[in-house]
Amino acid sequence: MTLLLEALQATDGDCLLLHHGSKATPHLILVDGGRSKSVDTTLMPRLEELRRAAAGGAGEPELAIELTVLSHIDADHVAGLVKLTQKMIDRQDAKEPTGWWLGEIWMNGFDQVLGNQETQRLLLPGAGPAPGGVAATVKQTCELRNNLDRLGVAVNHSMGGELVGRPDDHVVPVPWEDLELSVLAPTRAELQALETVWDKELQALRAGKPAGGDSEIINAASIVLLVEQDGRSLLLTGDARTEDIVRGLTAASRLRDGGPPCTVDVLKLPHHGADGNCTEELFERVHARHYVICAGPDDKNQNPDPRTLERLWAARGGDSKQWTLHVTFADGQVRHFDDWRRSHPAAQVVYRDAKAPGTMIELA
Repeated sequence: MTLLLEALQATDGDCLLLHHGSKATPHLILVDGGRSKSVDTTLMPRLEELRRAAAGGAGEPELAIELTVLSHIDADHVAGLVKLTQKMIDRQDAKEPTGWWLGEIWMNGFDQVLGNQETQRLLLPGAGPAPGGVAATVKQTCELRNNLDRLGVAVNHSMGGELVGRPDDHVVPVPWEDLELSVLAPTRAELQALETVWDKELQALRAGKPAGGDSEIINAASIVLLVEQDGRSLLLTGDARTEDIVRGLTAASRLRDGGPPCTVDVLKLPHHGADGNCTEELFERVHARHYVICAGPDDKNQNPDPRTLERLWAARGGDSKQWTLHVTFADGQVRHFDDWRRSHPAAQVVYRDAKAPGTMIELA
């Protein structure tokens, strides 16, 4: 069975393609859509390439993306999905083949938390001050939800239509074709915190005041997935915090206090390798054969943070031949990373080929 991860270059965002299944029956999962501008340059060309390969070069059939996961609603994860679905609608309206179809999507949007259309009404043009901060990303999520409705895409169907999270004290794996998908985070309590923050944003919008809440609550509510297939595993973390990842692994019985590290084949570093999300504890308690950083030369936050790289090296440098670090930018595009690479010649690093859409990890 195939298990292959493509981390596409999505500027400073996340956009992952997970290939699984067999050669006879291949399956595809999309996790996040990156920035809007990367849809034209990277995501759509790659999807078209995969569609043509599946069709043997012919015009049909459409490529099936059986599951899409929006880890959280930050613009560098959701904006690309908004644009991708809008492109599909435009083609549909023009009576043209869309090129691909979306099965189900897992997402936690504030409109679903509210359970009504109040968010959409408040964010209509002229309804009040232009939304900023948290409210701006909510607007994009509402646009995505509207696009999904027009395309007939099921939202959280496998979750019974509820928000995507886990009970506070355990994890319930979801069988998916040849995979087992375990939602490690957020918990129901974290989703409640999300609702509380958004209620405050709504009050500000109702009063005609500019909204701009703490985006950290959005990151804390990232969907963290443990993907497993025949003893192989990937840990996809969105922009989650270390404590939420560790709690999720503990709830799934993959970690215990005083026990050995959890070992996975692939760890996608949270929040593009940001200092605040990639702690010493993360690298000490989760060991991977492959580490992936989604970042780009235009990242205003200068990720991956050099402190993150040093923490990874401190935890795993002694067995550097046992792991590889993959990045979605090309050699020479991120100066501070290249400086770190030169100062750690024993580190095994795979840059994205400048002509490739992303970096690829195939698990044997």
